[in-house]
Amino acid sequence: MTVRGWLKLFTSPTGYATRRWLFRNQSEACILPGICTDTYNRNPDNRTLVKLIASLPWYDLTATQHQLDNFWQTMRACLSVEIADQLAGQSYGQRSESSVIELPEQLDRQTPLDQQWQSRALLISQCCGPDLFTPQASELVAVARPVFSDLDCRPGNYFSHIVTAASPRSGKRLVVNSPSSRSGCNALLEWFDAQGWQADQYLVSGSHEASLQLIREGRADYAAIDAHSWNLLSQTEADNGVVIIDQSSEAPAPPYVTHRANPLSTDILLSALQQSVALNGQQLGIIDILPTDIEVYRCMQTPSATGWRCNTPLTDLHVHCTADNLPWQISCL
Repeated sequence: MTVRGWLKLFTSPTGYATRRWLFRNQSEACILPGICTDTYNRNPDNRTLVKLIASLPWYDLTATQHQLDNFWQTMRACLSVEIADQLAGQSYGQRSESSVIELPEQLDRQTPLDQQWQSRALLISQCCGPDLFTPQASELVAVARPVFSDLDCRPGNYFSHIVTAASPRSGKRLVVNSPSSRSGCNALLEWFDAQGWQADQYLVSGSHEASLQLIREGRADYAAIDAHSWNLLSQTEADNGVVIIDQSSEAPAPPYVTHRANPLSTDILLSALQQSVALNGQQLGIIDILPTDIEVYRCMQTPSATGWRCNTPLTDLHVHCTADNLPWQISCL
């Protein structure tokens, strides 16, 4: 059966019973490598078991979690078929020497991202462009970038909304989601420099949603919010007490990444992403997937950031913020 045929089987309502039969009768019908957990645990050929992890953390908001779970299940089914096709083309000897790949059943929403990025088991995740040049992401390989249907910009790019409080304020207190974020930090510093302004203080919130809340609470004056994130948030979450005053310059959209030790090729991952977008992308505002690499993101620089200082994060979220892990020099107290 073709990949498209398997995807129809796995994603259509009529295929539900078949899916359950396949997943529950793994010992007798182990035709989907990576899903046959019982068979792998027995591992009669003493082959190496490779348990992979997956996450799609960018845009994993409360309102989109169900859609992202569907996106991953389609991608997982596609990868399973690709693995099965590879095994079908191998001799018995080749199969006995190869590793057994176990695809994750669910997205990992618990493990800190810096730990995921450094794990050799990382199959797929996301990061900001500047993250690619930090030590904790040094083993990541950029695979693809999304084309957003809700943004008026070049395919494969995105931009940020520059926002402030709806009620006029005279302060220039900046809040960013992360020091290594293009959409929340790089874009804001770039825009602030273009205005010829100096910041009164610099806060780290941990997320775009937290940055918006700090502005509403009167603890910050300006933020840059990923325009796709803004659109995914509900009216109340996004613009209650906050107004858009400008737009940042465009930049390459955040990449889908994998660890360089991942046993599956980037071509297979790209194909799975493209097919999942074809079936599930509309609900997430994604209409296409473009191949990419690290060179696309080398243009992300912040000329005005040298010497700026930030205080400790104002949220309970863990924010990795040190002076030596950024593509530009921002020192943090």
